[in-house]
Amino acid sequence: MITIFNRREVCITRDSQVLNRACDQLVLGGIQYRTYTNAPGNSRRGHEIAHLNVSAAYEYRVYVNKRDYEQAKHLISRG
Repeated sequence: MITIFNRREVCITRDSQVLNRACDQLVLGGIQYRTYTNAPGNSRRGHEIAHLNVSAAYEYRVYVNKRDYEQAKHLISRG
């Protein structure tokens, strides 16, 4: 179980494809993870501003158990 007390951030990105690759690598390596998505400001903000890349408005964070951090970092860097 991953809690706020035993977790460590292994990946932070604004690209959903990078997030998906990282999570796929963790699954293949048998490592449990948790993801958090953060949209700064108003969630409708991107729909009101011309030429804003809405996909970059979201920030994705991936956390693993501290004991799995080194292995997770290695897996993600391979993928």
